[in-house]
Amino acid sequence: MSQTTEQLYKSDIGDILENSLNGKRPGPEECLRLLKSEDVYLMGLVSGHLTKKQFGKKASFINNII
Repeated sequence: MSQTTEQLYKSDIGDILENSLNGKRPGPEECLRLLKSEDVYLMGLVSGHLTKKQFGKKASFINNII
């Protein structure tokens, strides 16, 4: 079991993050739990994974400096 998986199962928001990884969007009560949680690192790992899954490794930059 990887360290990230262990953190996911030990976290108080692990169920929400696991559902997100499985494609289920969080409801209002779950969003409130995420906002109250201090497990920002794990939320960042999951969000980064979901972003790469949806968009790949492409990045874009728009230079709006005049």
